[in-house]
Amino acid sequence: MTYTVIHPFRDAQDTGKRFPKGRLYAIGDKFPATKRKIADERLEELLSNKNKIGKPLIKEKSGK
Repeated sequence: MTYTVIHPFRDAQDTGKRFPKGRLYAIGDKFPATKRKIADERLEELLSNKNKIGKPLIKEKSGK
């Protein structure tokens, strides 16, 4: 499943040398930016208001 970012956020669970504090996502970005596996619980958190920002951050991408 592919998702689109609908509210900018920093993904603190996606860290590395380039993003030591977490990858930054802007509106319209594809989520996840890499092919890493995202846990169902994490997707539910980002799709709902049950996150630190308090609003959905991603939505399912329609079409392909």
